[in-house]
Amino acid sequence: MPDASREKTFATSWYLGEVALRLGVLEAGLDALRDAHEADPEHPDDCRELCAPTSNSTVPTTPSPSPSAPSLSAPTSPASARTSPLLLLLTGDVDGATEHVAKAHDTDPDDPITRALKAMIDDVHAGRRRRARTLAEAEGR
Repeated sequence: MPDASREKTFATSWYLGEVALRLGVLEAGLDALRDAHEADPEHPDDCRELCAPTSNSTVPTTPSPSPSAPSLSAPTSPASARTSPLLLLLTGDVDGATEHVAKAHDTDPDDPITRALKAMIDDVHAGRRRRARTLAEAEGR
């Protein structure tokens, strides 16, 4: 068990979280990734790292970071620009997902993944499709 008196850093907490997840200890992994997020909430990848295990789960969950987290507001790559609206959708923020996918689409309207994600979110927003609560549901699995 890590020394609780030591200051938690993003790097150490992230590493511990990844190790726990690879060992199949979901709760410990998520706790460590939450610690990483708390240690550096403006890290460009922290929200994605924390949300990935829960969004890949077949069990609906709500990731810890708020939709206003800087990592959602200022994606650092095309992949994170697509991840943000998907995570917002999965956690129930359809309006936020709509806003973020529009920005991602405006940045790269020819990207087929972003176009498909935008179509799905637009359908949910318009009531033509039920909101997915897991990545498996979003992918039709």
